[in-house]
Amino acid sequence: EGGPTLAKIERHVASVRTGIAYTINEHHKVLFNHAYSSIEREDSDPLKTVLENTFMGTRDLYKNIYALTYELSALDNQLKTSVFGKYYHQKTLRIDPDITTDSEGNDQVVDEVVRANNKYEGYGFAASYAIIPTVTLLTSAEKAIRLPNETEVFGNDGDNVIANPSLNPEVSNNFNLGFRFGKFKLKKHSFTLSTNVFLRDIKDRIGLPIET
Repeated sequence: EGGPTLAKIERHVASVRTGIAYTINEHHKVLFNHAYSSIEREDSDPLKTVLENTFMGTRDLYKNIYALTYELSALDNQLKTSVFGKYYHQKTLRIDPDITTDSEGNDQVVDEVVRANNKYEGYGFAASYAIIPTVTLLTSAEKAIRLPNETEVFGNDGDNVIANPSLNPEVSNNFNLGFRFGKFKLKKHSFTLSTNVFLRDIKDRIGLPIET
């Protein structure tokens, strides 16, 4: 834990999502999606000196996520499947000005730059099969990637979160199996029931430590 703070974080946020779908025929479909987000952040703290606030650093984070999906329906729509792949690209940039002394004894401002440029891949599938009109089998599996967010990478003094610019993404292997029952009608009402079991194997889980 640090000392007293009135940390102020100013963020400039941008987010763009696009998607394209192409229906080959009634049984085959291809989809492409792209999500872009960026955060450009500047920190300041009124409790710090004017000099310290003058040389406060900047924090930038950029994410691009691409997804390509193929969907198939067959057996009079009893069987529906989709397979997909995802490509993740995250860039981070941290710049902290620092005052150093050169060989002649003069003070000079030098930027300490820490940058990262990381790329990851994910993939998976999902399927459903109508065993009978009121019973449907559901299953899916995915290698999922959760990229660290801005606070997890750059920290936040106000929340006592320490910066971790080398933080790896959270990777999980997820498996699901379940059933959906219905639709059942009861007079003027209708309802469905569903149940499923799942397994989630996580590597490099991201989370705040629990104090004991």
